[in-house]
Amino acid sequence: MEILYKSNYYQISYDQTYQLIHYYHPSETFNMTPIEYLQELQATIKYSKLYQPKLGLGDLRDFQFIITPDLQEWINEHIYPIIQSISLQKHAVLLPPQFVVQLSVKQADEIRPNKSYETQYFSDESEARKWLLE
Repeated sequence: MEILYKSNYYQISYDQTYQLIHYYHPSETFNMTPIEYLQELQATIKYSKLYQPKLGLGDLRDFQFIITPDLQEWINEHIYPIIQSISLQKHAVLLPPQFVVQLSVKQADEIRPNKSYETQYFSDESEARKWLLE
């Protein structure tokens, strides 16, 4: 897997064999501001357009940032249209243990206007990868 982008708050990798984009947010996201989060999401847009993955694996188990309703709306308006345009087929999300963060992540996904790809939530990465590759 090739690392495409890495910062204090975000890492994006790509596996050409499976056309799988993998993104990870470390626990340092606790200190991230909403502006910094939006800047990190720009990397998602850039690499999604560039690589046009068919599978996505989001590791949010260490994610410590709360996605507010305003940020959820921004994701809905800017991220989901890109994902739809590249014809992503499956998206597995590894969830963090904190309930409030889980809820905010799930809510951001649930407001998608056109669910053109399937999303499943996991706590185990091997189960998520198995589902993505079946």
